[in-house]
Order: sequence, then structure tokens, then C-alpha cells
Amino acid sequence: MDFAQLMSDFSNFVWGTPLALLLTGAGLLFTIMTLGIQTKALTHGISVIRGKYDNPEDEGNISHFQALCTALSATIGLGNISGVAVAVATGGPGAVFWMWIVGFLGMATKFTTCSLASMYRHEDSTGTYRGGPMYFIELGLGRNATTWGMKLLAKVLSVLFAFLGMCACVGAGNMFQSNQVAKIFVNLVKQVSEEGISMQTQWYVQIGVGIFLSLFASLVIIGGIQRIGNVASKLVPSMCLIYLGGAIYIILANITDVPALFVSIFAGAFSAQAGAGAFYGIAMKTAVILGVKRACFSNEAGLGSAPIAHATAKTNEPIREGVVAAMGPFVDTIVICTMTALVILITQSHTREPVGSIASVSEERLVETDDGTELVLAINLSVDDDSIKRGEELCIHDPPEVEGGEADFLKFEVASVQDSQLVAFLVAEDSESGRKELAEIRAHFHAGQDAFLFREGVNLTAWAFDQEISYFGTIFIPFAALMFAFSTIVSWGFYGETCAEYLFGEKALLPFKFVFVAMILVGTASMELDPVLDWSDAMLGLMLVPNMIGTILLAPRVMVATRDYFNRLAAGEFDEEVRRAAEAKRRAKGQP
Repeated sequence: MDFAQLMSDFSNFVWGTPLALLLTGAGLLFTIMTLGIQTKALTHGISVIRGKYDNPEDEGNISHFQALCTALSATIGLGNISGVAVAVATGGPGAVFWMWIVGFLGMATKFTTCSLASMYRHEDSTGTYRGGPMYFIELGLGRNATTWGMKLLAKVLSVLFAFLGMCACVGAGNMFQSNQVAKIFVNLVKQVSEEGISMQTQWYVQIGVGIFLSLFASLVIIGGIQRIGNVASKLVPSMCLIYLGGAIYIILANITDVPALFVSIFAGAFSAQAGAGAFYGIAMKTAVILGVKRACFSNEAGLGSAPIAHATAKTNEPIREGVVAAMGPFVDTIVICTMTALVILITQSHTREPVGSIASVSEERLVETDDGTELVLAINLSVDDDSIKRGEELCIHDPPEVEGGEADFLKFEVASVQDSQLVAFLVAEDSESGRKELAEIRAHFHAGQDAFLFREGVNLTAWAFDQEISYFGTIFIPFAALMFAFSTIVSWGFYGETCAEYLFGEKALLPFKFVFVAMILVGTASMELDPVLDWSDAMLGLMLVPNMIGTILLAPRVMVATRDYFNRLAAGEFDEEVRRAAEAKRRAKGQP
């Protein structure tokens, strides 16, 4: 087994059924313990983010709204655009239902973890408030522990979370984001180019995207949480409104189809049907796991990353910030992810029709390239779609009966186009293992076999938008993905530096920032990041374990504080606080 396969198996193991049960089970527990905090988040939470309770004199760095936008900027992005496409394409419409479930339960999870983050936080020498699972586990469990065993457990969980968080931020929060955006812009250049693009041009596009992201991310990250909050509070709402505007237009234009789509979502959630066309054979288990996994990637409820941002909010009431945080999964998963899923389902973009077939496959031969002598296998295709260009990816599905609930496919890139005849090349090193690899691949191809356009993730979502709004997907989705990825990177930069400071002290902040920014460029320049990203995904999933253990143990304290807060709210005790907050705002503005 090679390293890439090992990392893939490791990631799949981490994101298996046990983790899905832990995530949903904890969310259900917190929902029951808080007596359905979700309803309060959608009522009282709105009043809080509108600034009714904002007091510039409260302890913290940024406002409630900025804290929410900072947390959302790390979640609203490729998870909403790309992750939903992956879930629907491979898990069918039923995966959307399980995303809703995790999103709803995630509201209670995020409320609990972010309330704890506001309860147990500290101010470092730079004036930045630091919090998150590593702090509330150590300060909440460890400091008040009466046994050495509990103190040791608290320290181990805190250090483990910080280490996992620092690893995950470099991959999932950085390199994955920059790499995917680079691929999106490469695909955009391919679409606008009549003849396709060369590998050198593709590399130039990737490096250009990397320089842009690195430069602007460094300016924001080095500016600290205040600058991150300011950027996020302006960038996230504007991008969401444009994205949702396009989705709502498509939904309203096809409103008669929407009821049937919801029927398919509910029916697919409890059946073995998943996807259609070229994506088939996915069992109900896959719909559940993919829905849970993509919802967790999307809203990050349970991972413990968002509490790091919410710990910086200006507030003296931890429960108030928890209510604000609970709105995150609703906006991210239940609203935006649903819109994306409906656009994909309306346009039937998750299904595929053949664009042509395999005409013949040559024997492997030796070819001199810039990298030396390599083995090349030529695939000749006949296509019906004359819009296919050099550089586009096609795929075949093999075997017809998918085993283990996973859709299997082989993809290849078009190297030359002559009328309706295409040629693609598969390359391997000139060695015994290379010959064996090509021989195994060649066995999957045969004349007359259907070939499909390979679209996944963001490119699939962009294509879906283009079916209803010309060039919206082609032009806006890459730009939106760039902005969303940028906001995700800068937010995860703050998460990572907080983890680094916890582990190594404030002296680690500047070196970490330089390394983090450099990894953006590495992510865009790399052609193949799957092993790194699989490892990072595993780190991301493992963050759940220490976070959930600590949160469950400390949850009773949150419940006591929740009852006290809402009793005081009902009694009108915060009316005077609202008046004082308004006066403080006027003083801050220099008004009498």
C-alpha cells in the first residue's frame, strides 16, 4: 500500500460511522439539555447581532456581529459550494436531509462550545483575547479538578486539541482552500480559451492565484483579530447576498419543481438510491455519512474551531455569545447549503450523460519528456460534444457494480482535439512498477465504453448555475470561491496562531504566520495534494474527540448559566444594560 492510499484510508477511517454518531449524538444531547436553544438563537440571537447589546466598554476585541462573521468566514466557502456538490453527486439527494439534521443539532453544539469559550478565556500581552477548547478544557476542567487524574486528562485533551488544530489549519484551512481556488481559475481559463491551455500556462495561473492570496492574506493575518473581524464583517455578508441572489432566482424560476425535489430529499435519506446517471449504487449509509461529513466540514459545529473566534467577542455575558454562535450552522448549512443543493438538483447537474465513447487504447510506449523517459498510454475517443477542449477532464466508471458504497471512476485529461476525435494520455514512470500500473489501468478501458465529462466540487456547482444564468457560474462562482477561500484562510490563520500560542507561547506567533502564508503558495503550486489533504482531514475529524469530551463534561455549567441568563432576560434585567450600551456607543462616537 502506497502512502497516498494509506492517508486516504486513514481519513476514511476517522470520518467513519463512530465519528458521525459522536457528532450527532452530542448535538442531540445538547439540544435536550438546553431545551431547544435553536429557537432562542433565531429570536434573541438576531437582536444581539443587530448590536442591541453591544457595549464598546465590555471586555473583548470585536463585536458580536464581527465574531459571527469571522466564524462564518471560516465555514461559508468551499464547503458550501464544493462540499454540497460532492455530497449530492455521491450520496444523492438524501445526503441533503442529513446535512439539515447535523446543521440543526450543530446549533446546540456550537452554542455550548462557544459559551464555554467566552467563559474561560484570557488576554495575552498583545491585548488579544484567546479562547477555545484548549483553554476551556484546561481552565474549566483542570484548574478546578480535585484529583490528579482529572488534571492530567484536562492537560492531555487541551494539548491534543491544540496540536490537531494547528495541523488542520495548514491543510484544510489553508492548502486545500488555495489549491481548489487555483484549480477553479485554471478551469475558467480553459473555458474561455478556444484551444485549451498548456501545462506551463496552467502553472502560471496557479502561481498567480497563490501570489494574490498570499499577499492579501498576509496583510490581514498580520493585522490581528480586529482586522480579520473588520474584513469578515464586510466580505461575508456581501458575497452571501450575491450568491444567494443567484440561487433564489433559479429556485423561483423553477418553483414548480421544488416540491418534488424535497420529496426526493426525504425519500433518498432512507433509501439505497443515491444520485443518478453515472453516479449510482450508493447505499443509504453513504448518504448519511456524506451528509454528516460535509455538514461538519461546512459549519464546523463540534470541531472546536469557531469557539476560538467567538472567544474574542466584546461581551461580559458568555451565554449571549453562545446564542450568536448558534446562528452560524443555521446560516451556513440550513440556508446556504440548501440553496446550493436545490440549484444542483433543479439543473440535474449531479447526473451525467455520456459525451462519447472509447474508440481504442494503444499499447504503452516510451516517450522523452522534460522529466525524462516516461511510459505513455494513449486513449482515443469519439465524442458527440464538440465543445470539449484540450485540457478538460473526462472519466469512465468502473466497475459497473459499485462495491462498498463508493463510486469508482478513472479520469484522464484531453491532450489533443481533432474534429470529434480526442486523444488523452496516461503517464507513468519507466519502471517495473510503472508498467504494472499502466497495465492495470489499461484493463479498465475497452472500445465502446462510455466517457463522461468529469465535473466535481466547485466546477459542478458552477456548471449548475450556468444552466440557468449564463456565465453566472463561469464568472461569479470562481470569484466567490476566491473570496470565500480568502476569508476562510485568514480566519483559520487566527485559529492556527491561537493553537500555536497555546503550545509554544507568544514567541511562536510571528514564525507561525510566516509559515502559514508560505503554505498558501505551496497549495496553489501543487498539482497533487491528496495525501496531505487526507491527513489534514483526519486531523480535522480528530479535533472532535477532545472537544466533545471536554464540552460534555462541562455542559452542566453551561446549562446552569443558560437558565440564569434567560431568567434575567425575561425579568427585564438587561434593559438598563441596553441603555448603558447605547450611551457607551454615543461616547465612543464623540456624541453627547
